[in-house]
Amino acid sequence: MKAYPLIKTSEYEEKLIDIFDFQESWAKNELWQISFKILQTDLNAFEFELIENEKIIEYDGQDYSIKVETIHDNEAVIGKEVSATHIMYNVRNHVVNDVNEGAKTYSISTALQFLLGSNEHGFSWVIHGTYPSVTSENLGDLDGAESVNFVCERFGAVCIPDNRVLHFYPESSWGTLTQYQFRAGYNTQNTKLSISTTKLKTAIMGFGKQVATSDTFYQYATAAIERVGSGWVSEGGYWTATKFSDAFKFSFTGTGLRVKMMTSKLGGKWTFKIDNKHTKQISVYNASGNEEKVFEIKRGLDSATHTVVCTFVSRDGTNPNTKAPKMAKNILNSGAFVGTYRKNEKGDQVYTFDPITYVSPNVSNWNGGKKMWAKAIRDDVITNPATMLARLKSELQDVPEVSLTTEFLDSDEFGKGDTWLFYHDRMRFDTDVKIIGYTKYPYNVSRSSEVVFSNSRKAMSDIQRDIKKATIEAQRKLKNIGKTVIENIPADIKESTASVTDARNANVEFSGDGIQTSKQEGYNILQFGNGVLSLDGDDVLIDERGINLAKTFGALPPESQGIGLIEAGEVK
Repeated sequence: MKAYPLIKTSEYEEKLIDIFDFQESWAKNELWQISFKILQTDLNAFEFELIENEKIIEYDGQDYSIKVETIHDNEAVIGKEVSATHIMYNVRNHVVNDVNEGAKTYSISTALQFLLGSNEHGFSWVIHGTYPSVTSENLGDLDGAESVNFVCERFGAVCIPDNRVLHFYPESSWGTLTQYQFRAGYNTQNTKLSISTTKLKTAIMGFGKQVATSDTFYQYATAAIERVGSGWVSEGGYWTATKFSDAFKFSFTGTGLRVKMMTSKLGGKWTFKIDNKHTKQISVYNASGNEEKVFEIKRGLDSATHTVVCTFVSRDGTNPNTKAPKMAKNILNSGAFVGTYRKNEKGDQVYTFDPITYVSPNVSNWNGGKKMWAKAIRDDVITNPATMLARLKSELQDVPEVSLTTEFLDSDEFGKGDTWLFYHDRMRFDTDVKIIGYTKYPYNVSRSSEVVFSNSRKAMSDIQRDIKKATIEAQRKLKNIGKTVIENIPADIKESTASVTDARNANVEFSGDGIQTSKQEGYNILQFGNGVLSLDGDDVLIDERGINLAKTFGALPPESQGIGLIEAGEVK
């Protein structure tokens, strides 16, 4: 048994005795706390008085800060209920008021330094493993707990504190793969699997920062193109400009212009000139090869028809593939590549980027393939479409919420993130699971620890597949059992029980007493087990003595004869 906890103040450290209902609860990246009750006695009066809010309790080498203290006094005895959270959660007392304006790229180290580096509460951190960099907009204006959550969510990390030292581990590699097993009927009981699709959605839209502009994007369309110059050639299905001064002309109606241009490894520079007075130069060099890319040319024009001349003007000096004398080539896109803006109309909402729509790859698995829309995300901080897309993907609940818990009967210790083999014959589970939560009762030998297993998509998809397989197998067996039972019921019994029509429509349950129909309003319970067929548990229809016709058909006429079936098959 673990040593009893200590109550610690600046002057004293005292062992707490006469405590009961003690429990430790932990959930990955969410919770770590202890709670208990204590009655004041002559032996613990001093320690009892030390228990106050914000005092520290040391348990199993970790410090916990008392956050909730409830005092009970029933005149005969006085007691306290105490709840204390791990000291790491005091990191919320630190606040970073600064904001890094704009979209910036952070490593996990630079993010932690910015968010927690100036804390005055003694918190430090250790980074285990490697993490990809992430882009975040306007990072800051967070308290310490929000900062830890940001790091865990955006970098895919798990935070396991050792008092005021925060250890960050990659989610994918966190924990220990063990050789231990959870086995139903051996060291576990009361296994519970819950699958919920209440919050399941398969599509979502995101709207970023709203801006005050006079126009909004309207549509892409084709345009009548006039090519000018002697260097135009047809290559790969596209017209390609091969000489400087090659140009193309078109017109559009609206208040602004954006275009989808083809970029390439040999791309150079185009210059757009609208109405012979608005000029914009772009480069269509792309080291990756041919790819369509959107370019914003001009906004805020009069709502009218405008003429455009786009001219191939030069090489791109950064393109190593077109150094002189190698000539650049500019590809003219085809199809609906001319995008136009129009004046805002009443009710228009304009954003720094077009609203983003994300459809889950799981959409075909639910609702007949029709999209199940989540409420749109609107965030006036986000100005980058890639940032919005990442948020949509992270927040959309596109798989069922699954919870798998059990009671652990052994005294063996298990650790945070440990991976054990979970075997449950009747539920058809035989898979590795990771411990992501628990509740322990270290001073109560009569209570078993409760363990919460990984609800990651991979682990839970394995479990759901096993459930589906087990369900199909169970349905097959039940169907065969029913067929076998019906085929082997003697004709006399079939006729004798024909009046019990309600039983044919009832559901079937398996219990320790045998097989019975479920109790439903307006129906009787038909039960079969231990050689007896009974109605509502009391009225015996068939037993070792034969068929009770009085119970099956009601009161019998005086002249009627009893019928019995004996083992030898004789009828009398």
